[in-house]
Amino acid sequence: MPDDALPPCVTSLPPIICGPKRKFGQNFILDLNLTQRIARAGVIVECTVIEIGPGPGG
Repeated sequence: MPDDALPPCVTSLPPIICGPKRKFGQNFILDLNLTQRIARAGVIVECTVIEIGPGPGG
């Protein structure tokens, strides 16, 4: 399933569960254009890239 087909966590979970925690310095990027720009800026060629900690957690 492509990432752009997934709803952002703020529409999936109540804010009490999904809200960023200031003490952890968390930020949720909900703009797919911005995430694509960040990914393209990495200029990674022929490497595996793994995102650590995607999603609202558990």
